Amino acid sequence: MRTSYLILIALSLSGLLAVSCEEDNAKTIGEIEVYDDQGRSVSNAQVRLYCTESNCVVEREGVTDSRGVYSEEFEKPVVLAVEAFKLDTTITDTGSPPNVGFIVEIDSAYGEGFISVGEGKTTSKPIVLLPR
Repeated sequence: MRTSYLILIALSLSGLLAVSCEEDNAKTIGEIEVYDDQGRSVSNAQVRLYCTESNCVVEREGVTDSRGVYSEEFEKPVVLAVEAFKLDTTITDTGSPPNVGFIVEIDSAYGEGFISVGEGKTTSKPIVLLPR
């Protein structure tokens, strides 16, 4: 009976150690989820994360994936400003040779906010792009 208790205690302690090791290895990740004004995810949007305080030197830039998500890992917790934008360009060929011309139309959408990335976890922040 006493052996059963010792085995139970040993297993409980090893479980606690395993859980604490997992927490130590947890990554500090910030995810930006970009949506349009209709709530659809936006792929290939430009994302910029940066500090607004003078003693902070974090600045990251990237592009959202096919799910509209840009993810970045950080060494420690941080609060960052977020800017996201998307440009859609349409080029229309007009005229015929020798009078060839082009009409270039550019639509843009922009969104901004802040993200507070917590230590040892993944923090997500949705950003909605509005037409400009």
